[in-house]
Amino acid sequence: MNKNVLKNLFSTEKLPETIFWIAAIVLLFLNLGKADLAGSESRWAGVVREMFSSGNFLQPTVNFEPYFDKPLGSYWMIAFFTLFNHNTVNELLIRIPSAIAGLATLWATRSIAGIYGDKRIVIAAGWLMLTIYSFAFWGRLGEADMLNAAFSTIAVAWYLRQRENAGFGSYLLFGALCAIGGQTKGLSAIAVPVLAVFVDVILRKDWKKHLNWQLVAAGILSAMIYFVPFICAMYKSGDYSSNGLALVFRENIVRYFQAFDHEEGWYAYFIHVAQLFLPWTPFLIFALIWTVKEWQKEDLNVRWLLLSIGAIFLIFSLSDSKRIYYILPILPYCAVATARYLCTENLSGIQRKIRDILFKIYGNIMLPASILLLIAGVAAIFTVQFFTQNIEMQSEIRNIAQITILPSLMILVLALQYRKNTNHYWYAGVNREFGLATLSFLIIMITVFCVIRPYADAHFRTEKQYFAEIAELFRKENVKTNQIYFFYKRFRAAIFYFNRPEKIEVIVIDPTQKKMLEEPLVKFLQNRSTTEKSYLISQDRYFNRIQDPFIRKELATGRTVDEPEFSWENRETKREKFRMIILPPRKP
Repeated sequence: MNKNVLKNLFSTEKLPETIFWIAAIVLLFLNLGKADLAGSESRWAGVVREMFSSGNFLQPTVNFEPYFDKPLGSYWMIAFFTLFNHNTVNELLIRIPSAIAGLATLWATRSIAGIYGDKRIVIAAGWLMLTIYSFAFWGRLGEADMLNAAFSTIAVAWYLRQRENAGFGSYLLFGALCAIGGQTKGLSAIAVPVLAVFVDVILRKDWKKHLNWQLVAAGILSAMIYFVPFICAMYKSGDYSSNGLALVFRENIVRYFQAFDHEEGWYAYFIHVAQLFLPWTPFLIFALIWTVKEWQKEDLNVRWLLLSIGAIFLIFSLSDSKRIYYILPILPYCAVATARYLCTENLSGIQRKIRDILFKIYGNIMLPASILLLIAGVAAIFTVQFFTQNIEMQSEIRNIAQITILPSLMILVLALQYRKNTNHYWYAGVNREFGLATLSFLIIMITVFCVIRPYADAHFRTEKQYFAEIAELFRKENVKTNQIYFFYKRFRAAIFYFNRPEKIEVIVIDPTQKKMLEEPLVKFLQNRSTTEKSYLISQDRYFNRIQDPFIRKELATGRTVDEPEFSWENRETKREKFRMIILPPRKP
C-alpha cells in the first residue's frame, strides 16, 4: 500500500474513522468460526454440505430431503466461500456472508445518514449501529437475516444517491439489489426498500418522472434476476418435489395474512425494536418523540425518515406472523434518526435536559462499572472455592473471570482518559460522554461475542464434541448409513456433523398427539436388522416419554452412549442432551 495512503489513514483526522472500520472487522470476524452451530445455522450448513455432496446447487435438501423453505441466494453465497476450502463447509464459512453483510449494512447506514449533510450524524449513526447488541449477534450468525437487512438498506442508500438523476442503470441496480436480497431470505428485502422509496416519491411529489420505459425495463430485468433461480430449479430433471415459488408464497404471503406458526401479539414489535436497539433504546425513544414534535419544522428528508420508520414498523406489525429478527431492516433507519437527535443543537428546555441526563448516565457509569467489574473478576478468582466444591466449575469460573479483567482495565483507562480534554475527533460525532460510551460498549461486545461466547462453546457446549465422537465411532465400526436412525425428528446439527453421504432415516412420532403414538417405533424394533446393529439417536426428553413396555424392554437391551453432562446443569438442560442406543441384531 502507498505510504501516503497509510499516512492519511492514520492521520489525526482519519484515525478515528480507521479505528471504526478496524473495530467493525474485529467485532464481526474475530473467532468467527470458533463457536458451535447455533439456532438455525445447521439448516444453512446442512443445505450447502449436501449441495456439494450431490452436485445439485438448484434444489436444496436437508438430510437429502427437499428443503426449499428459503430461497437459494444465501446458500450460494456460502457455497462460493466453500469453494476455497476444498468444497468443505464449516462454521466459519457459513458465517462469512453475514459478517460481510454487517460491514455493508454499516456503510449503507452511514450513506443514508449522509443525506442530512452533517458528518457528525454520519459518524454517530455508524457507531450506534456498530454497538447495538443485535448487530453483532446476527452479523456473526450463519443465517440469512443480516443479508436480508443489508441488501434492503443498500438498495435504499443507492436510491437516495441517485434519485435526482435516475436512469436505466440506477433503476436496474436498485432492482437487482432488491431481487438478490429477496433471494437471501424472503420478500421483505424487496418490500422494505420499495416501501421506503414509495414514501419518498410521494413526499416529493415527483413520482411522475419515474414513470418511464427505463423503469419498466429495469423492473422486468430485476424480476428475471429474482425468478430465474426458481425457474431453473423447477426445470431441473429428477424427482425433487418442493417448489421454491410455492414456498415463497406460503412462507411470505400466506404466513403474513394467516400465520401457521410464529404468532405473537399486535404489540410484539414495540418490545422487539426496543430490545434490538439496546443499549441505545432510551435515546431512540426520545429521538422519535422529538422528531414527531418537530414535524412541521423539518425538511422532506427528515419527514421521509420518520415516515419510513413508521411504515416499516406498521407493515411488519400488521403481519399475522411475527419474530424478532423479521424487523431487523428497521434498525439502520432508527440509528440515523437517533444520530440526528444526538447531534442536533436545536433542542431546548426539557428535551435538552433529558438528553443531557442520558449522556451523563451513559458516560459517567463507565468508570464505576469498570472498577466494579475489575474487582468482581479478581475477587472471583480468589473466592470461588468458597461457593462451590466442584473443582471443574471452580476452574471455569476462574477462567471466565480472567477474561473479564482485560476489558475492565481497557474501559477503566478509557474512562480516565476521557475525563481529560480529549480531542473532539474521538467524540464519535457527538460529545465526550457518547464517545466514551460507544468505545466501552464496543469493548464489551467484542469481549462477549468474540471471546466469551467461543470460549463458552468450547468448554460448556458438548453437542459438537459428542457428534464428532459418534461420527468417529461410526467410522471405526464401519457403520453404514442404513444402520443409523433418528427418533422423533431429524436433528440437523447431527446430520451436518455426521457428514453422511446418504439420508438418515427418521422414525417419526406424531407430535400433534398429547400422548405419543408409538407404533412407528414398535414397527422399527420388530423389523430391524437380524444381522447388523442398529444405532438409534434422539434427545433424552423424547426417550423419557416412551411408555410402551415392549419398547422400553427392547431399548434396555442396547448399549447407550450419552452426551456428557456437567454436574451443575439443571434438569431441563439435561433433558435436551442426546443419547444413542446401540441395539444388537434382532433375534430371528
